[in-house]
Amino acid sequence: LDAFFIGVGEELDLKVAQLHNRLKKAGVSRDEILKEISKVEGMHVPKFHYCNSSGSVESSDNSYRLNTTIQKCIVKDFDATPALDNIIVPFCETVQDRLSIEIIRGCSRGCRFCQAGSIYRPVRERSANSIIKETLLGLAKSGYEEVSLMSLSSTDHSNIEEILRQLNCALKNRAIKVSIPSQRVDSLDISLARLIAGQKKGSMTLAPEAGSQKMRDVINKQLSEQNILDACLSAFNGGWKKIKLYFMIGLPFEQDEDVEAIGKLCNKILKYADEKLDKKTRSGIGLSLSCAIFIPKPTTPFQYLGQISLDESRRRINILKDSFKDKRIDFHYHENRTSLIEACIARADQSVFDLVYKAWKNGARFDAWSDQFNAEAWETAQKECNILLSDFAYASYDIEKELPWDFISSALDKKFLVDEFYKAQQCLTTADCTFDNCTNCGACQNLNAKLCIDKGKRVKTNL
Repeated sequence: LDAFFIGVGEELDLKVAQLHNRLKKAGVSRDEILKEISKVEGMHVPKFHYCNSSGSVESSDNSYRLNTTIQKCIVKDFDATPALDNIIVPFCETVQDRLSIEIIRGCSRGCRFCQAGSIYRPVRERSANSIIKETLLGLAKSGYEEVSLMSLSSTDHSNIEEILRQLNCALKNRAIKVSIPSQRVDSLDISLARLIAGQKKGSMTLAPEAGSQKMRDVINKQLSEQNILDACLSAFNGGWKKIKLYFMIGLPFEQDEDVEAIGKLCNKILKYADEKLDKKTRSGIGLSLSCAIFIPKPTTPFQYLGQISLDESRRRINILKDSFKDKRIDFHYHENRTSLIEACIARADQSVFDLVYKAWKNGARFDAWSDQFNAEAWETAQKECNILLSDFAYASYDIEKELPWDFISSALDKKFLVDEFYKAQQCLTTADCTFDNCTNCGACQNLNAKLCIDKGKRVKTNL
C-alpha cells in the first residue's frame, strides 16, 4: 500500500487526488509524488514514515524532513456533509441491504475497550431536519424497505425521539422499517422502544458487554444491573420478541465469577420478564447472546495489555456455556483463532507485514468469514517468517515506553489513556463529557474544538 488516509477522508481524498493528478501530469516521478503526498496533513506514506525498534519515526531519506507525528484528519462541519450520496442498488440481495444514514459521528461514553470511541472524538451530530429529509429522499431514490440510523450510539442523539416519531409518521402504512444498529441500555424506555420498533419488528440489539458490576466499572460501561433489566423489559413491552445481547470475555482484570455473571444476568433477564410481563407479551420471548474475545486495541486505555491465550479463552467459553439455565437463550461465540490474528494485527509493529503477506500468498483471503477461515495458511506463514502471532497478541507493553503506533495521533493525550488504565484497575468510572464535565482527554483542545452543552444535553461540537 502506497499511502494511508489517517482519520476520515471526505475532505482529504479530493485534495490528495487533485495533488496526484497535477504532479502526474507534470511528469513527476512516483517516489516524488509519494513524497509530496506524505507532506499532506493526515497522510501516512510507509515508504517515508517508518518506525525503528524503539517506536520512533524515521525517514528513509536523510534529505527529507519528516513530521514525527501524523495527526488524524477530521471533518470540521459534520452537519454540512451530505448524509446521502448517489445510491447504487445491487441486483442481488446483499448483507446490510438497506439505506444507511449517519446521524452522529463519534462517541464520548468512554468505554475503555473501544477504539472507535477514541479515534472519532469529538462527538458531532447531524441535525434532525437533515436526517429526516435525507432519509425520505434516500428511500424514494433506492426503493429500500429498511433504513438504518447509523452511529456508535444512535440513541444518544439529542433529538432521537423526535426523529423516530416523524419518520414513523411519514412512513406509516408503507411497511418500511426504521432500525438503529445498537441502543444505549440506559437510554431505552418503553416509548423509545416502541418508536424504534415502528411498523416492522426484527430483533433489538443491546450491548451490556460484561455480566458483573465490577467488570462494567472496569470497562467504564456505567450500567447497573437494573438498567439492563429495565431496558430488556422496555424492549419486550415495546413489541420486541428477541433481544440480541453483546458480551466479551477476556477483559482486563476478569475472573471466573465475572464470566459466570454473564450467564446469571441472562437467566435473570428472562426471569424478570416472566414476572413483569403479561402472558401474551412474554409468549415467544428469548435472548440471542453473542460473545467475543476481547482484543486490546491501540489508542485505548487497554492498549498496554495482552490478549488471553487460546487455551484460556476456550476454558472461559466453557464456563459461560455451563452458566446458562434457561433454554430460551441462544448462545454464539467468536472463533478464538481469528481473534488471535486480529489482536496480532492490531498490536504489531512493521515486522508483521511479511507474515500477513505470506498468509495471503498461502491462501488466506476472506478469513473474517468463519466458513472461509484458513488456519493452515497462517500456521505456514508463521513458520516461514519465524514470527508467532501470539508474540504480539499476548504481549504487554510498558506504559512508560513508546508504542509501535504512537507516531499516529488520534488527538487524545497519552496521559488521559494512562489515567484511564489506572482507574480501570481500581474499578473507577469516568463520566461522559457530553453530559457532564470535560474529562481532559485532549480531543477538543488538540483539534481546537468547543463542545456546547445545555443542561446535560448535547447540542453541537464546533470545530
